[in-house]
Amino acid sequence: MTEQLWAIGGVVAGIVATGGTNLLVERSKLKLNDQASGRAANRQRCEELLASIEQELAGAQEYEERHGVFPADDGYSPSDASARARLTEVELHCPKAIRVSAVELIKALEGYVWNGAKLEKYRDARQRFIAAYRRL
Repeated sequence: MTEQLWAIGGVVAGIVATGGTNLLVERSKLKLNDQASGRAANRQRCEELLASIEQELAGAQEYEERHGVFPADDGYSPSDASARARLTEVELHCPKAIRVSAVELIKALEGYVWNGAKLEKYRDARQRFIAAYRRL
């Protein structure tokens, strides 16, 4: 009878150990999948922000080509970049380094389009944003 109890106890311990191991493996897989999906979502947010910024810059440069001046120089009042709508998602979900560089990029774009800042400042901010994106 004692041998049977030991055998049953061994089987139960084996089942518990196997179940616990499987639980830990599945939990780590789930965590990795969550991290991967989070990175993919952040990548999409950053790409959408950058595309929106590029679109706005192209629109301003097209206006300059047609009229010879930027909208601010033609009497239009300065407004926030339309990319700021995308910036909210980046600020809510992305890591701090990306958030900070995204804000700098938007400010550099607005400075170039509305305040006469140099294009180089925008390009430098864009490079810093891309570098922060690649690092994280």
